[in-house]
Amino acid sequence: MLALVAIPAWAEGESGILYIENIFLYETAVEGDQNPEKSLAANAAYRAKLASLVEKLDDVYETETLSFHTKQALAVDDFTALTWQVTNRTDKTLFVDGSDFDVDFEGVEYDLCGGRNRYKYLLAPGETVDARFHGVPFSHFEPGEGTLRQKLTVYALTEEGLQKAEKARREGGNELDFNPEDGDGEVLEKVTFAVPMTMKKGETRSALKDGQPLVVPMDGYELRVSQAEMSEVAMRLKLERVYPTKEAAEADPGVGEKYWDYSLVAVDGTTWIQAYYGMISDNAVENPDGTWSWHYEGQVYYMFSQPDEVWLRSRDFTGSGYDDSTIEDVKLTFSEEKAD
Repeated sequence: MLALVAIPAWAEGESGILYIENIFLYETAVEGDQNPEKSLAANAAYRAKLASLVEKLDDVYETETLSFHTKQALAVDDFTALTWQVTNRTDKTLFVDGSDFDVDFEGVEYDLCGGRNRYKYLLAPGETVDARFHGVPFSHFEPGEGTLRQKLTVYALTEEGLQKAEKARREGGNELDFNPEDGDGEVLEKVTFAVPMTMKKGETRSALKDGQPLVVPMDGYELRVSQAEMSEVAMRLKLERVYPTKEAAEADPGVGEKYWDYSLVAVDGTTWIQAYYGMISDNAVENPDGTWSWHYEGQVYYMFSQPDEVWLRSRDFTGSGYDDSTIEDVKLTFSEEKAD
């Protein structure tokens, strides 16, 4: 089972697109934020930290119709981000089309891109706009040199196509949800925008002492946390709930109409997660010693800050909502630097 938590707590002006740290902007406290002042201050500090990791770029790439001017890049622990400006070099109004599915890093496509990308644009003759891409590839990329490639299609629009595109831009605000159909324009060229980047290894803190699993006896099962790591751009979690018998495991399922689920709550009450995915095994699995386990993995792909202490919170979904009386908390303290 796949679960997504995403908090839309940002309001970014056009001028902020070129600054990679603004991908993680938490500008207005969301409902339920227990400590909004601290959340906003923690976010400002986190974005300042990210800004110090960003690489400044100043390269120009030209095609028959477009000119790309790179501005910032960040590639650390699989997370990649790039900002640039694009200029229409023709005397025609152009529509430049792209997709998250048309971007790769050294041939590896992207898993989660986060929804703040800007690479579909309508360009008047000579016009320049800001653009941005960010995401996490499907598979791990070891630190080293690589190239981010984005495939774009450039259209010269008909009058009818231009009217549709302008309407989509007016209605979409920051998003240009327009896909040309027959009669809307002609393809002038297909472009591959390729930018060399250096994937770096970030600093990673672990909540596990000396790398050993965290084992906690719970009500009816044993919790074993085998991974709890936080880098500059992600937090990763692996755990299992171990039951004495198959029957006990199946009586406390992590899937179905009624199930348990996990969330990660900052101990200080701040809002720190922007996007989180959790994945659980389809069935309980037998262990060599005869016990049975449910296996769970989670990852924070985008965060607003990096708390030192987090509650690993389990609670039950009853079929109509979550039952807070079932909450079980285990504290994760990120103080140990992970060894290479």
